Amino acid sequence: MHASELEKLEKATRGRGRGKNGEASPPEKKKNVKSLNDVLQQVMSTAEPPCDLMADSIQRFADQPRLSFNKSSLIELGESLKVVQIMPVFVRRLTKEEISANGGKCQYELVDGERRWRACKVVHKTEIRAIILDIPNKATQFAISAIANFGREDHTPLEEAMAIRFMREEFNLSVAEIASSYAKSEVWVYQRLKLLDLVPEVQKMLMESDEYKKPLKIGIAMLLADLIKDNPDLQKKAAKHLVSHPDMTSKSADRYIQSLLEEEGIEAPARRKYKIQGPVHTRSRLNMFVNKTWDTLDSLLKVPDLTYVSLPIDDETRSSIRNNLHAMSRKLVNLAERI
Repeated sequence: MHASELEKLEKATRGRGRGKNGEASPPEKKKNVKSLNDVLQQVMSTAEPPCDLMADSIQRFADQPRLSFNKSSLIELGESLKVVQIMPVFVRRLTKEEISANGGKCQYELVDGERRWRACKVVHKTEIRAIILDIPNKATQFAISAIANFGREDHTPLEEAMAIRFMREEFNLSVAEIASSYAKSEVWVYQRLKLLDLVPEVQKMLMESDEYKKPLKIGIAMLLADLIKDNPDLQKKAAKHLVSHPDMTSKSADRYIQSLLEEEGIEAPARRKYKIQGPVHTRSRLNMFVNKTWDTLDSLLKVPDLTYVSLPIDDETRSSIRNNLHAMSRKLVNLAERI
């Protein structure tokens, strides 16, 4: 993503439903919007039967939250679309004023499916299967585009972060509601929002660039946002070093940042702790715990009795392990009864 594209995305996802400099609008001016689910259901009820449209009659959605597209994967997708297109793209009809503004070149605008549309153009496929929707406004169009694209190929963490910010500001959604809409955990949402604490120069390092071998890792970017939030120059200095060493682990990056703060005589801020008790995140933790515990328990039960008898531990340690297992089993029963 080029600098101009990042600025375009920043502008598109900033200031809707906001006052000057992005502050929250005064209560009396705040929009009385419907719930996001109600809006999306209303829009999808307007869907017309799939039809074939000329690819050149469709223009991209300028505020589309996704800006990065891999050329080789587009060619591969385009060749497959020549054979069959299972998923139609979603478009909206342009108004007469919009058609006039583009010189009559396009009659439709993409809502979802830009990658498929681009792939068709790359391999010179003239027609594309589409479903036409009646979209009431740009905010709803952005919401549909953002939700449809989350989790797809090449959707960058920063694009996701800016889309989340837009959803919070435009639809007044809570973190839990956003997590549920995107089938993600609340922690995932918090982590993406943390990227917005990075200065623009560091945000650009999260994108593919000829300047660096690899983009800045998201885990390391979050460390920078956590530990050097209020010192832009130091944040940029640390980021340049870290992105130049792509094989550095998060632990090594943490140590480097801590040493940099010590050199500058800056006290590291307290780590922010997130609330992770939402239903989506709890479900993920439960699944992870059950799968990991089950595999470990299953392998331990397959160990021969003779091995346990000959464990190199004293009686006190053996008794302690046994007591801990009994206590754990009681807690597991308690947990099972609560689910």
